[in-house]
Amino acid sequence: MHDVSDTFNNLTPTMHFTMEKVDNKINFLDIAIFRVDHRISFNIYSKPAATDFVIPNDSCNPHPPEQKLAAI
Repeated sequence: MHDVSDTFNNLTPTMHFTMEKVDNKINFLDIAIFRVDHRISFNIYSKPAATDFVIPNDSCNPHPPEQKLAAI
């Protein structure tokens, strides 16, 4: 598993990737990767502090349209 993080970290010196292995599962971005019966499976991963709050389209806050459309 350290080979994967070493490979990513050697791609560019300005970025540093880390990996957290929890319960034989690797969480990468918003994907959980794990092994079931010698097969690789995927699931959606959300950080524990994540909220499902979406900026309403009719919001008067100074959010650009790109941020409002990002949830779609």
